[in-house]
Amino acid sequence: MEAKQVTGMAQIIQNGDFSKGILGWVPIGPCELVSEEGHEENICRSEPSLNHDNDHAIRRFHFVRIFNRSAPWQGPSQALTGKVLSSIEYCASASVRIVGAKSSTMIMKLKLEKEGVLTKYLRLGEVKAVSNQWTDLVGSFVLDEESNGGHMLLYLEGPPVGVDLLVRSVKVHPMDEHAVRKYITSHLDEIAFTNRLPVAMIQPLEMIPDPQEENEFPKNIVVNGDFQNCTHGWYAFGPCTVTATCTDDRHGNWFLTQPQAVSCSSYYLKTSNRTANWQGPAQDITERVRPKQPYCTSAWVKISGKCTELVRMSLKIVNGGDPIYINIGEVEVDGRSTEWTELLGSFRLEGEVHTVILLFQGPPSGVDLSVTEVKGFAVDIHKRRKELQAQTDKVRKRSAALEIVDASGKGISGARVVVNQKTQSFPFGCVVSREAIDNPLFVEFFSSYFNWASIENEMKWHYTHPDEHTSNYEDADAIVDFCQDKDLKVRGHCLFWEVEQYVQDWLKDLTVPELYQAVEQRIFETVHRYKGRVAHWDVINEMLHGDFYHNRLGPEAQVAIYKRVHEFDPDAELFVNDFNMLTGIEGSATASKYADHIRGLLDQGAPIHGIGVQAHFRQCPSGLIIKQGLDELAKLGLPIWLTELDIMNSHDARRANDLETALREAYAHPAVGGIVLWGFWEISMWTEYGALVDKHWKLTEAGRRYAALRKEWMTKDVVGVTDADGIFEFRGFPGTYEATLTLHDEATGDETTITKSFEITPNSQSKTACCSYQQEGTRDFFQPQSLQWVRLVIA
Repeated sequence: MEAKQVTGMAQIIQNGDFSKGILGWVPIGPCELVSEEGHEENICRSEPSLNHDNDHAIRRFHFVRIFNRSAPWQGPSQALTGKVLSSIEYCASASVRIVGAKSSTMIMKLKLEKEGVLTKYLRLGEVKAVSNQWTDLVGSFVLDEESNGGHMLLYLEGPPVGVDLLVRSVKVHPMDEHAVRKYITSHLDEIAFTNRLPVAMIQPLEMIPDPQEENEFPKNIVVNGDFQNCTHGWYAFGPCTVTATCTDDRHGNWFLTQPQAVSCSSYYLKTSNRTANWQGPAQDITERVRPKQPYCTSAWVKISGKCTELVRMSLKIVNGGDPIYINIGEVEVDGRSTEWTELLGSFRLEGEVHTVILLFQGPPSGVDLSVTEVKGFAVDIHKRRKELQAQTDKVRKRSAALEIVDASGKGISGARVVVNQKTQSFPFGCVVSREAIDNPLFVEFFSSYFNWASIENEMKWHYTHPDEHTSNYEDADAIVDFCQDKDLKVRGHCLFWEVEQYVQDWLKDLTVPELYQAVEQRIFETVHRYKGRVAHWDVINEMLHGDFYHNRLGPEAQVAIYKRVHEFDPDAELFVNDFNMLTGIEGSATASKYADHIRGLLDQGAPIHGIGVQAHFRQCPSGLIIKQGLDELAKLGLPIWLTELDIMNSHDARRANDLETALREAYAHPAVGGIVLWGFWEISMWTEYGALVDKHWKLTEAGRRYAALRKEWMTKDVVGVTDADGIFEFRGFPGTYEATLTLHDEATGDETTITKSFEITPNSQSKTACCSYQQEGTRDFFQPQSLQWVRLVIA
């Protein structure tokens, strides 16, 4: 694939004209930075005046003043990490002045820091700065591969203590744009984009070998999990009492209402006399688990009392030093209920350990904790992958019939057909920031791999209005313009955030009527501004984890906000958005609780068109938990989007495995309408150890896995011949296609090759690209999709 023309590559400095204050700039050392405005005629004044008789004829500009300097090396700086290409010559320039001396030398430098290497300082240029006029400081530099790749800082220094630096119009850009384009083309060849990645790359580097025998995956890593042998294998963790109890309710209420517990054990383990929330039943599972292998665990739990409490399944890991406790699953349990509650969990040991203890804990002291049907299984990832591949073909592919006809409409039989998909219609997106779109490699990767963009921070209320009297939409406007230029659909994130720590202080100080007015103004100003340009809005973010607007404005506020947003832009699809529904580690934010909350909003008339699930995985994701969560949310009949997917793991190959697990489960589920990653480049990731591309612009193992999956989900090299009526049928993923037709002229013996373009649509009833999905009891079934006919006329 040829590198596309990249715009915005000339200037890699952010806010070099200081029109956005000191955004992107920080002082080196204990000095201070302030942005000021000046005019061409009177800039020599220490405090430039805004009043001028000929204001309309005066060129205004912004500059930064650096003052209170206590050493000559102190001055303004900006990080250029990841923005500079190796072996490309760059020009660096700035206009400079000083205050406090008649003249002094100003120096522009690069500071290069790399792990394991001595810090380097490159002098780019210097000039004699004076107090009565602006002077141009110009320099240049070229970095080789060895010097590039670490942390890079551009800064200015030089004048003695007590002298203020004035700086404006800072620029860093490549000398030869053609050389940059050549670099991008060759470099992207190295990363091997989708069209060139072999499908074999989807094979993980550290997969467990295919099981050869029945006992390759043990039936259960938990001993006596049904408690038929009383307390054998179990003990009390802490000063409490564990007792195996037989119940007469062998076929009682919890088995009737929750048929998943199919073993019909009549025994359970009860833990009583608990004096702390960490006390409960425990079992040593060290000898039955192995490193790097994913495990899925389950149990049924019940508590005493009349309150709802969290019950947690945990691992205690001892490997020298202090023990580590890991929450592998959590659920909320109602003590007043006679039914048992299912608790699911998952884990993977990242390396060899000395001891692994399975624990149940959570409820406060005095609450009895009972468990039954405790199980743990090694996940057969090979088997699950095959199941998901078959499911994906069933859910995502569409049947199509190409009708090849001549100019008179008669079918052309015997034509050889080769079909290849060019683009995918399924929404694969990623988060984007204002700074990132100035980076040519970021732009190239983004536009090659994604067709949707979610705006990271620039549309959030605390960004657009940090205080009551400041409005900043410039960065959001630039991102939306960029997306339109690249034909990317936009997710607006987010209008409101219920979590109080992310609410601006000035909003917290408002009275209720003033807050109502501020909310109304926010909706009018933002939604109206981007009407027709933003396809989705995350209207209220994280309602399960915060309640600022709910508490301040009343229980009807959330519904009223959704209705008001819909009034301003009826064509935008409105989403809820929250996290931990698919991780199993937060009992107060399960898929069931999320579904109940959404159902309540819908019952009150809230116009909600989609369900956003953030999908931040901080430990090994479980396919079972992901599927169960998606199944639960799918009952609402709305498309589900993974809106902020990322995987955090310091081990690249295991991060790749985890990413594949999450992507396959989501893409194979018929209710999922889109998948958005929360970053891909190491430099701009919000979290550590989650990148698809490292800071040197090399694909990580997770990046290669992502690219390979995207290729697997493209229909390529489908070959056949039209029948007697000129028909050729095949199945393919929705998107745009090219058909290469080879026609044979029997009279002359000549062959003619013609290429035609066509499209296969998702053929969905919903507004987003989501398959038709229903649930009947516990059985999923799919609505059959009709055959799509495409007529290709050969003139």
